[in-house]
Amino acid sequence: MKILMYIGSLSRGGAERVMCTLAEHLTGRGHSVVIATIFRSENEYTLPDNVKRVFTEPDPSMLPGSRPGNLKARVEYLKKTFKDEAPDVVLSFMGKNNIMALKVCTALKIPCVVSVRALPELEYYNLPMRLSARFLFPKASAVVFQTERASLFFSSSVRRKAVNIKNPIAPEFTPDLGETVSSGMRILTAGRLDENKETALIIKAFANVNKNFPGSRLTVCGDGPLREELISLTEDLGVKDFVSFAGSVPDMVPFYTDADIFVLMSDTEGMPNALIEAMSMGLACISTDCPAGAPAELMEDGRTGYLIPLKDVNALEDRLEKLLSDKEHASGMGRAASESVRKMLDKDLILKQWEDVLLKAASETH
Repeated sequence: MKILMYIGSLSRGGAERVMCTLAEHLTGRGHSVVIATIFRSENEYTLPDNVKRVFTEPDPSMLPGSRPGNLKARVEYLKKTFKDEAPDVVLSFMGKNNIMALKVCTALKIPCVVSVRALPELEYYNLPMRLSARFLFPKASAVVFQTERASLFFSSSVRRKAVNIKNPIAPEFTPDLGETVSSGMRILTAGRLDENKETALIIKAFANVNKNFPGSRLTVCGDGPLREELISLTEDLGVKDFVSFAGSVPDMVPFYTDADIFVLMSDTEGMPNALIEAMSMGLACISTDCPAGAPAELMEDGRTGYLIPLKDVNALEDRLEKLLSDKEHASGMGRAASESVRKMLDKDLILKQWEDVLLKAASETH
């Protein structure tokens, strides 16, 4: 079959990585793949040579200038792109892209699969977006969510089209773990340094825990608008010498390898790749029970990780102290996490689920 995949860009994010991984898999299976993006961004994933790339943003001279006029011109240009490529099925990722894809595919009678990649309340953040989704999503061949809980945001007519497919684990995050017991003192967190990731709360909890465990260390991977503020916070709390800021990291494997405990304190997550990777690498993980439900579906609380309430610094301190005070417990939890998540998110299994959904959609008569 010929598949057209539609997304904003191929910047280095979780949704973009899944789409590129899927494109590589599908071409290896003999399918033809076109990736249509609105624009090209810096620091993008690299596509295989046999995957075609097209762009769907019209030349500025084609835009009339008014907001309604610009929207109409973009829809018409997208329609022309889809018509020219003539795919058997379209796969769209995220928010407004899904609405645009369904508008065009409905008009052209092309089967369309859409996927919600983040918390639905954030992807469909205003009334026009929610009304558009309510009207158009039932027209999709399938609506792919990463968790069961995320689908509950939508009506029963959408949930009837729902398919739950999580993110696959990349091979580099599945090494042989060996038999060593962790030192138990090296804590890691990773993600954009913004309000959502609640890195400040992690630092505050660490500062209190470090008083009882002065051998503990915290590494923060990622960059963002709060970087300088967070560095100042470590100075104010007296833990500057115990916290390191690694910045934006292209290869996380050495950081996971060097850590014992991973912390995710986010307010919202779609399907957190960093948590998946840390679990697969055998780290004992602590995560908030985010609204979309991904950590709760990835972890069994107390066995393969610890789930804690949002913004609960006391709970984070308690779980950190449990892990820091019992190295064998931390090591055993990490191994249980690795075994569980590698089985759940086996790359071949996940990619086959995607291929099956697309094949079924492509077989539909429109």
